[in-house]
Parts: sequence; C-alpha cells; structure tokens
Amino acid sequence: MYENFVNSIKDRWDTDPFGNATNGLKSDIALSHVFSYENPIWKKIKKGDILVYGMHNNSATIGHIGIYAGVKILRGKEVHLAIEAGNAGVQYQAIDDSNIGTNSNPSIEIFQYPAEFNREKVIDFATSQIGCNYNVPIVLCFGNYNQIYEEKKGSWFCSEIVHTSYLQAGIDINLFFDKDTYFDPGCTPRNILRWCLKNTTQIH
Repeated sequence: MYENFVNSIKDRWDTDPFGNATNGLKSDIALSHVFSYENPIWKKIKKGDILVYGMHNNSATIGHIGIYAGVKILRGKEVHLAIEAGNAGVQYQAIDDSNIGTNSNPSIEIFQYPAEFNREKVIDFATSQIGCNYNVPIVLCFGNYNQIYEEKKGSWFCSEIVHTSYLQAGIDINLFFDKDTYFDPGCTPRNILRWCLKNTTQIH
C-alpha cells in the first residue's frame, strides 16, 4: 500500500529533504541547521537500536519511543535517522548531537540488544509503515503481529510500531509481566523500557 510512497521518499532525499509530513521526514528542523556528530555514540549505534525519549531510566513516566533507522544522505551529508510514530503519523526524525543530549545527561537514551538478530527485518517493517496514521489508544499487542496489524489497519502508537517491528525478527520486547507482577496493559513505552533495562545494553 505504501510501497510507492516509501520509494518516493528514498528518491527525494537530495532534492526535497524537509518539506512536511507527506514526504516522511519531520519538518521541525530548520533548513539552516548544521548537523553535528562529534559524540562517539555515532560509531556504536546500530540499525534497530531502541530510542527512549524523556524517561531517564524511570519507568514511572510514560515517555516516548522510537527506533534507529540508519544513515541517509541529506544536502550532501550523512544524517542519522529515527523512525517514530507521533501526532503527525509515522515519520523519519533526523537526530544528531543537538537532540540526543550528553552521555551523562541523555535526552534520548539508546539501548542495544546484544544478541545477533535480523536488524534489516526490523527496519524494513518500520520503514514500510512510514506515512501511516498515529493511533493514541493503546490496543492489546499480545499474539501474532499479522493479526495485530490487521486489527489496527495501519495506525500506530509509538511503542506499538517498535514492538511490532521487533516481532519481525522473532523478539518480543513488550515486558508487561515479570515475576508475578503485571505492568501496563497493552504495549507502552514503559513496558519496552522495562524490557530494555533487563535485556539490553544502554550505550547512551
């Protein structure tokens, strides 16, 4: 359904990098912005790493979540991208030193699953959903991802798209139950953060 849309995005990076939500890239970065990648984290980060916004290891906060999608060429330079679901739908988000914070005080925390898995499957699915709508109500995400996707009809809450993208590689990152304790119903950023703190390495 979105194949032509996604291909058009890939073809337009050099000529139409910003625009608005219809080209898949959030437009909240000024054209005059100079991207900076001095932080050593950019040499460690990998496609599929989980990005946690504004939670600071605190599972008491709902927060926001995205997924690292790799590098594209933008205005002749490499730019690192996230894929996230927000009010304007599923979009790319450019990230650099200016919005990830410092290592000691990160505004975006980055978690990396240490085991080998098919990162391309994760990113391919997330990319295929660019242009889908944002869905505020959190639906139960237990079970087969095909059934979940069919029920949602292509609309996503931020944590749901990250969770379902990881399911493509056979990894369930929604920790809603642990040691006789139930957490948030459905799939929330807090549940994924709990999973990250238990199963991944925080690299930023």
